[in-house]
Amino acid sequence: MKRIMRKKIANKNNDAQWDTLRPIALTEEENRDYMKKDSIRQVRQTKPYVDSVAAKSNRFKPLSLLTGYTYSDPWNNWSLGFQSPLNSLTFNPVQGSI
Repeated sequence: MKRIMRKKIANKNNDAQWDTLRPIALTEEENRDYMKKDSIRQVRQTKPYVDSVAAKSNRFKPLSLLTGYTYSDPWNNWSLGFQSPLNSLTFNPVQGSI
């Protein structure tokens, strides 16, 4: 498995900075790839996108009463939830149910 490490400020460098740091210029394919990935990153950071993903993952289902539920607001960075009542049940094979 290959690990890729990058600095958080890497996306903030402009083309002139990269040209001084990079010994070999990017190919046209690499340039298109970086532009596409940058566009996707920008879309994923917009409020409508974050809200739509949160709306889908925050749906309450009746089964959540048994499995637990967490409502999260990633845009404002908070969450609220409860654990499953089933988590409080334990079983010890020697002593039986506790």
